[in-house]
Amino acid sequence: MSLLGLLYYLSPVLTVVAVIDILRTRSEWWWVLIVLFFQPFGPLIYFALSYGPWSTAGSVRQLSPAAARRAQARRQLRDLQVQLGHWRGPAVLAEAGEQWMTLGKMDAAESHLREAHEAGAKPKDVSFNFAQVLQVRGGRYAESLPRLEELIAVEPDARFGVARLALARALDETGDDARAEEELRAVLAKRSPPEAKVRLARLLLRRGDGEEARRLLDEVQRDAATMPAYLKREHGPWIRAARRVRSGTEAVPKPRLEGAPPRGRLWVALAVSLGVLLVLFALYGYGFVNLPFG
Repeated sequence: MSLLGLLYYLSPVLTVVAVIDILRTRSEWWWVLIVLFFQPFGPLIYFALSYGPWSTAGSVRQLSPAAARRAQARRQLRDLQVQLGHWRGPAVLAEAGEQWMTLGKMDAAESHLREAHEAGAKPKDVSFNFAQVLQVRGGRYAESLPRLEELIAVEPDARFGVARLALARALDETGDDARAEEELRAVLAKRSPPEAKVRLARLLLRRGDGEEARRLLDEVQRDAATMPAYLKREHGPWIRAARRVRSGTEAVPKPRLEGAPPRGRLWVALAVSLGVLLVLFALYGYGFVNLPFG
């Protein structure tokens, strides 16, 4: 069998892998069209432009921002690993941990961030990312609390309020309702993230203050109606949670890294991709795809 013939046979598998990666990394939606309808070269074009050594070029960065961020992280990690081979300084370790987070390598991220913290990294350099990893990996909220408290102590509005929201989340999840309410109200005094409103509404419902809780949940729905599409995707789990919260005992979405796909999205991607795979195999089996290569 010729190389091109082999490529046609492998094309369905490459297509599935490419579609999963597109949805996982939130690459531009039209990549799906290229991958599906430009067989057998569409998947190869996607992987080449997203992961090739030229993928940090300006033109490709515009095509796939998520791929550009990953490529930049890989390039920075190469330089950082050279530095770490000579000196494992706290700032270098903290930066390496952040780049591992960008690549989704959570074991390496936690290892580097923990070492950076133990080596004396400044809270603004390591605490937020370290706490994020702890919360995302197994919901270790109690362990994340000291890291967030030390950061908020020196920078109350760290990460434009996202760090304070993470602190409120940890307090809420560890059952410290009084401090959680205080932190959530501090967040909402400056900004209005749906998570803060839903969590505060849950706290209020548990203590019987249904009127303010309903007002907060209604605000989430009204705000969602005018949100740009990208913000609706970002806050979608919390917008949907606002519709479910009635007693204050409902489960709420788990934390995730900024820019990561919502939970469940990968299962949808897998289901769609398997459907694509079945269709492509059916086409191959019934002869709709011409394979004159032998």
